Amino acid sequence: MARTSKKRKLVDPQQLEEARRLEEEAQAQGQEDMHEIVEYEQDFQERGKHKPAVRYNPQPYTTETLKETWPALAIDAASNTSTIREKLSWFGESYVGCEELPEDLAKRVYQGKRVLFSSEAQKAETMKFVKQLASEHATELSQRKGQTVEPADVQFENVSKEEKSHMISSLIRGAYDQPFKLDADASPILKNVLRNLSNNHTYHTEHTQQFMGSLMQNLPLKKAKAKAKSA
Repeated sequence: MARTSKKRKLVDPQQLEEARRLEEEAQAQGQEDMHEIVEYEQDFQERGKHKPAVRYNPQPYTTETLKETWPALAIDAASNTSTIREKLSWFGESYVGCEELPEDLAKRVYQGKRVLFSSEAQKAETMKFVKQLASEHATELSQRKGQTVEPADVQFENVSKEEKSHMISSLIRGAYDQPFKLDADASPILKNVLRNLSNNHTYHTEHTQQFMGSLMQNLPLKKAKAKAKSA
């Protein structure tokens, strides 16, 4: 009886290695998926557990708890001074908790904006950076024009007496501009315009006066009423 012999196929080692690698990756991925499922089930069980309620126990306000916002409470002379300083800081775009770097202050000075210095040392250091900015700007202009441009002499200018008086009036004395008023027999159109301007927070008293003055000048004059003829 004749035997039939089957030829064995040769296995490529690279294919065998690739198959083993894929099998290992599949096992690792399966373990990772199983780990995520276990973590999800544990998290779901933890969230489903009953948690004891936390009783709300509000603490009353005291002087100690209000110390952080004390400048906003105008109670005595010290708090009034702190409130004024806080408003002056807003004018110079300086806010509580923000670090004021001399480089940033120098840019504001060079651009002609308001700056509030905390000390003379900070002012002196800032002006050094201002001169440096002026020198860099002069160098750029020299390269652009092809001729030497001297740096601008930038000096710090204090608040004028008129502006300082206005600040004292508004921040300390509380003297504000009087709102614009119309006569009792004014046109309903003017009253409606004034009402809309009063509701617009971007329009201040000075702007309202200028606008209403220009509007009233361009309106036609009222015709004089004919006098009744005497019998």
